[in-house]
Amino acid sequence: MAIKIIFLRSGEHSERVLYRVTKGTKLRFKIDSTLAGLDIKILTNYTERGNFTRNSYSELAWNHTGNPGLVDADGYAEIQVAVSGSFHYYCSSTESSYAECSGYFVVDPDLRVSPECDILNLDGICAQTVLTKQLGALEDWWSRLEVSFQSGYNMIHFTPIQELGASNSCYSIRDQLKVDPRLGSAANWKLVNELVVKMRNEWQMLSITDLVLNHTSFDSPWIHEHPECGYNLVNSPYLKPAFVFDRVLWQITRDIAAGKYESRGLSSRLTESGLEVLRRLLLDEILPPHRIEEFFTVEVKPLVESFRSIVSSVTDCRVPGREAADRAVEIHQDAEYKKLASSVDLEVAVERFFIQRPGITDIKTIVDLACADFESCLRDLNKKKTERCYEFLAIGVNNAISNAQYHFFNPHGPKWQLVSEDTPLVFRYFTHHPYEKLSTGDEIAAIHDPKVAAHFKAHNGWVMGDDPLRNFAEEGSMVYFKRELIVWGDSVKLRFGAKRESCPYLWDRMEQYARETAEIFDGIRLDNCHSTPLHVAEFIVDTCRNVKSDFYVMAELFTGREDVDNVFVNRLGITSLVREGMNAPDCQELGRQIHRYGGDPVGAFFPEVEAPLRPALPHALFMDYTHDNQPSAVEKRCEIDLLASAAAICMGCYGIGSTRGYDELVPHYIDVVKEDRLYPKWSESATGDPNVGVHQGTGIIAGKRIINELHQELAATRFDQIYVDQVTSDLITVTRHQPSAHQSVIAVVRTAFDRGHALADHNDFLAPLKIPGQVREILFEARTEFLPNRKDDLLSFQRDKHVINGLSNVRVIMKKGGSISKASDEETKLAASDMVEVADARNQSSTELDFTNFPPGSVIIFRVDLNRKAKEGAQNLRESVKQLGYRFRSKSGPMRNNSFDFSALTLVDLNRVLFRCDEEERSDGRGIGTYNVPGYGNFKYCGIAGVKYAMESPALSNNLGHPVFDNVRNGDWLVDYLSGRLQRDPSTEKVGNWLAEQLGHLKSLPRYLIPCYFELFIRCMYNKCVQAIANRLPSSKEGSAPSGLSVKLALGSVQLMGVVKNAPLPPIHKTLPGAILDPKTGQRASHPSLAAGLPHFSSGIFRNWGRDTFIALRGLLLLTGRYYEAKVIILSYAGTLRHGLIPNLLGGGEISRYNCRDAFWWWLYSIVQYCQTVPNGTAILRDPVFRLYPTDEAEMSSDAASPQVKCTLADVISEGLNRHFRGIDFIERNAGEAIDRHMKSEGFHVRVWVDRETGFVYGGNEWNCGTWMDKMGESERAGTRGKPATPRDGAAVELQGLAFASLAFLAGPSCKQLLPQSVTSTSNETWSLEDWASKMKANFDKYYFIGERPDRGVHRMDLLNKLNIYKDTLNSSQPWTDYQLRPNFAVTLCIASEMCSPQNRWSALEIMEKILFGPLGMKTLDPSDWKFNGVYDNDRDDANADLAKGFNYHNGPEWLWPTGFFLRAKLAAARERGGEDLAVTMKTIQRYLTRVSEHIMSSDWRGLTELTNANGAFCKFSCPTQAWSFATVQELVDDLAH
Repeated sequence: MAIKIIFLRSGEHSERVLYRVTKGTKLRFKIDSTLAGLDIKILTNYTERGNFTRNSYSELAWNHTGNPGLVDADGYAEIQVAVSGSFHYYCSSTESSYAECSGYFVVDPDLRVSPECDILNLDGICAQTVLTKQLGALEDWWSRLEVSFQSGYNMIHFTPIQELGASNSCYSIRDQLKVDPRLGSAANWKLVNELVVKMRNEWQMLSITDLVLNHTSFDSPWIHEHPECGYNLVNSPYLKPAFVFDRVLWQITRDIAAGKYESRGLSSRLTESGLEVLRRLLLDEILPPHRIEEFFTVEVKPLVESFRSIVSSVTDCRVPGREAADRAVEIHQDAEYKKLASSVDLEVAVERFFIQRPGITDIKTIVDLACADFESCLRDLNKKKTERCYEFLAIGVNNAISNAQYHFFNPHGPKWQLVSEDTPLVFRYFTHHPYEKLSTGDEIAAIHDPKVAAHFKAHNGWVMGDDPLRNFAEEGSMVYFKRELIVWGDSVKLRFGAKRESCPYLWDRMEQYARETAEIFDGIRLDNCHSTPLHVAEFIVDTCRNVKSDFYVMAELFTGREDVDNVFVNRLGITSLVREGMNAPDCQELGRQIHRYGGDPVGAFFPEVEAPLRPALPHALFMDYTHDNQPSAVEKRCEIDLLASAAAICMGCYGIGSTRGYDELVPHYIDVVKEDRLYPKWSESATGDPNVGVHQGTGIIAGKRIINELHQELAATRFDQIYVDQVTSDLITVTRHQPSAHQSVIAVVRTAFDRGHALADHNDFLAPLKIPGQVREILFEARTEFLPNRKDDLLSFQRDKHVINGLSNVRVIMKKGGSISKASDEETKLAASDMVEVADARNQSSTELDFTNFPPGSVIIFRVDLNRKAKEGAQNLRESVKQLGYRFRSKSGPMRNNSFDFSALTLVDLNRVLFRCDEEERSDGRGIGTYNVPGYGNFKYCGIAGVKYAMESPALSNNLGHPVFDNVRNGDWLVDYLSGRLQRDPSTEKVGNWLAEQLGHLKSLPRYLIPCYFELFIRCMYNKCVQAIANRLPSSKEGSAPSGLSVKLALGSVQLMGVVKNAPLPPIHKTLPGAILDPKTGQRASHPSLAAGLPHFSSGIFRNWGRDTFIALRGLLLLTGRYYEAKVIILSYAGTLRHGLIPNLLGGGEISRYNCRDAFWWWLYSIVQYCQTVPNGTAILRDPVFRLYPTDEAEMSSDAASPQVKCTLADVISEGLNRHFRGIDFIERNAGEAIDRHMKSEGFHVRVWVDRETGFVYGGNEWNCGTWMDKMGESERAGTRGKPATPRDGAAVELQGLAFASLAFLAGPSCKQLLPQSVTSTSNETWSLEDWASKMKANFDKYYFIGERPDRGVHRMDLLNKLNIYKDTLNSSQPWTDYQLRPNFAVTLCIASEMCSPQNRWSALEIMEKILFGPLGMKTLDPSDWKFNGVYDNDRDDANADLAKGFNYHNGPEWLWPTGFFLRAKLAAARERGGEDLAVTMKTIQRYLTRVSEHIMSSDWRGLTELTNANGAFCKFSCPTQAWSFATVQELVDDLAH
């Protein structure tokens, strides 16, 4: 069962995005970081209970996976889709009064001719439109409809069956509730229903009909009884100006017809020069006397008199400049649109004009001046309204002239000769039934008489290029006034209003109309859908679906924009949109449309079981010809093209359709208004008399039946991939492919769009056609050709008087082979073909065909199979991926056992299989790095993860042209690379051999199939590896599935932990239990090490950093269950202890740098964490350590047997603590440019000591950086070279937390017997570890916390800038830096919270969150600090000392790793406080973790970056995947779970 996911994002309202799903789909809603942490509800109007009510919503339940604390990262709401239709969803939150996001999903209906029959695939629809009035009496319908059945159609689209109006138009309905009398006096809905049922039962044919909602015939009796149902001059008085203009234009038609203007050169026999005369006559003479502008203007004199009356009674006029002076005087339109009845706000006028005048004190004079100004203002306003009115009138006149130009002179128009009421200059925009006999003057005079004006109703029509989401008949639209409407003069536009109460009779009537239609038919075509008010169409479609749930809705939209189309499809649940083949001007455009709407490409990628729901195109009903198309297909193209074009169209993965007459070669437009003849009936006898009937030999019916049946079979057997190749300007091939059996059906079509080209003799050369695979059978070949001497029959065609007849001047020469489902596996010779022959029969992988006779109008369709070797390769690959867990949609036989046990691989093996960046791989010394793809670049990883991540996005969008897929399609280089690199390493040789065998099957496939199988295999193998990793997580071993985020974080452990030859760990002692020994030499083998980050810190000396390793060790190794590897790293580093310190840069222990003060404490705290996490963890204290430097001055030892080099971890810890207590003071070995080309000599001097009063650990000086904020200045230009940006000398705050937490644990009962419990100075001063810890605790808040009332004896008042925070350092050589707000105290508040008072801790964390907490990381400095800059640019080198060469590395950019400590500290404190504080903190964490999850998935490295620029912005200088970033988030997740 497919699982499709819609991701909800705040502010994303997806009305213009189409999501299509099928029944049986599990539709999941997941939220992203923009909604995480909010109290959200997901609501939908989807229901499976009773009638669908669009405004009735229910809340979806939220499902939790993995850790319930990670609800937003991993949870989802779900619908098991079982009902078809259009459904809306939205997400709301208690924090907002509006919907956070919203959208729609559309569920396709299951179409069946009966409950027992299979579902008709929407792509298998073959529909034919019939004009119902051409079917005659109902008793004759069967014989006329049989033509459709015999032509292979499985759906009939009937134009309206209701009673038609006086115009005889198929779409001008007189009575929506009555059967058309043309069907016979006895015809009724019961008989119509019986016919439809009979068609289902006997022909397995579905039926749909039109719903015409937007208009009714002008002579509908009910519209005269209920004129409120139309737009009339009473309910829509804004139409009065347009009505008068319309009457004037109609009167001039009468006058010209009567000869009134012959003396002016304007006679009833219109000339083109007469049109210009008409333009000037209208604008200059005829329109001005009607004073249409007065509908919009005011009568000046009465308003001025009213104004004078008001101001004359006011004693105090306004002083200019007072606050009320800025309101403008504006004309307020009269609601009834009476002439000169508009008004202005006299109060505003008084404020505006009755003002004090300099030097004038006489009130009468002031009043006179005010009235004069007011009168001038009114005349200006009237002038503007008049100009605007005449601007619109001029547009209207131009449109009227253009209309006359088309009808009288355009070559494609009707070419009328005389102006008359039957052939007018313009069509009337308003009906005046039943007042037809009124003169124009009387009509104009009656516009304010409600009894008469209610019957002056607006016609409906079409507005070219108008906004389809706007109702052009509503107030504010000037369509009628500007004559922009292409009017349908036989119809009245219906006025539903905003809701049912606006016009209850109309709503009731149309509801009944829809209900009766749905009770009979399987679906509807929404006529004039783009102009039907959407809320009305929604109501009607809902009514239909409540009658019949699986209801088909078809529409034609002319919006011109796909996103606007989607609005209609979403709101109405439109099943199929009509696409018109006749719109293609040439063969290339036809091919483009087939490709655009025709389905997934051949070789499309196999779907994920659970995947994001991709935006879709509306399902297409691709019609070769619609009943609206003018001219006919024969006239527009050529009769010999019709079968060829139809064959090309039939090959797409969509529904197809046609209109009655196309297949019979009717060479004219069958007019939906004027045509009175009937369709011919079906006849079994082949006569040439259309009155007898049509038969298989008529037109292209026989060929059409074959391609219709083929289209249905292709859909039923799931040939749902397509490829279109434009071979020449008139030759295209269309391939339909079945992705399970890998059969193809290929149509080669030569069109004849151009009649002249088609009529010419064709001996032109067509290049051979190369078809991948082996042609097994010709399914169909046909050539339409003219009968001798009959090419010009179109010119002399005679219409039959009684039936609609077509041309008979062509014949279709056809051959039909087998069908797809009954095709034989035996190879069929192509010798029988009249069109092609095999050019080279020796090639087993493809077939090359020469065209022997393939003129325009030809089509040949082949069934093509893979050769035996390719079939076997595909089958082997399918079995392989099934072993890897993939489940194909189609059933298959038993699997052979060719699987690989991924659980047998160690996590270090999986590091090599999945990851390893370029530098890591090259460290093997084989000269091989990451794979390079031309046009794309290098993968991020050498392992399969690198390929998988690169393919993910293009595979999701079926982008087969992506450079990666081009690469695997064009050669086997990547396939060989992936297996070869694994085969070359002994640890992965077996999996490499297996991979080579499995991927070897790709080489037997046709190249176009390699990308999809390659992607599927790599995806499945990757998933299997990830599952093997997840299975080793402690939560899996405890029986609960780890959360999705936990697995993503665990992958970070595998990414970053591996064996890199040029970055070895120092050796561990040979006697350590479990030590890895080389099987050949018996010596210690290389152990995996933890990269600080990739790719910058991946190999050589820069891979292993003491500080980074031990900040990351718990999260990446202990919490992922990698206990032994954590132990090896702890013991390896223990062996490097020198001067009482652990090195920062490890360098294998041989070239280590002992220049940091914090690595020892991070190492020691990691030991504490190991003891607390691992079962019997304190046993590590007794494990042997191989000491590289038994003394500070000793050379590196290599003699494992020497007694000097063996001691226990407890010994090393005790030595380190004692050295700190005694004080550390030395100058680094080889000080100078050999080890640091920027540092000044003073910086190599390392000092550490313990303050005897407080117990705090001090160290450093202003020339070195002994903590993680270790940026050393590098710029000569800025004068910062050798100057640390953040020396943090003194007592750095996080070191105190690390020291206290470590000492407190080591002094505890679990370690008392395993470790010396005291330290001694050189003067024999002795402290117990417990006393040391107690001293630190007693002094921490006193010296570090800056409260509301700072202690003047402790803090420098002149340096304070923030209260309720902890100092960053204590007694720094640069005192102001002690008081900088930085995120470092979060470490102490997290791991040593007992040092702080609860209130101080909470207050400081609140300040930190408010000021430093960013989207992903923590600002490394208070933004109000003058040193702050949030953008890190290491390339910059100028005179700016704060920024040059990235000097602000730790002075603003947002680092990720401290965030984990901050949120862990906040969570612990909030749990103590409970209530609202805990609830808010949980939401904060949820939002953060969701952002983290998104960041990992959006990263090309699938990593967590080192840092971001301000507000989470990308920083190109940041290491894209960093160990401590992963680790501290993993620790946060663990805290949430416990």
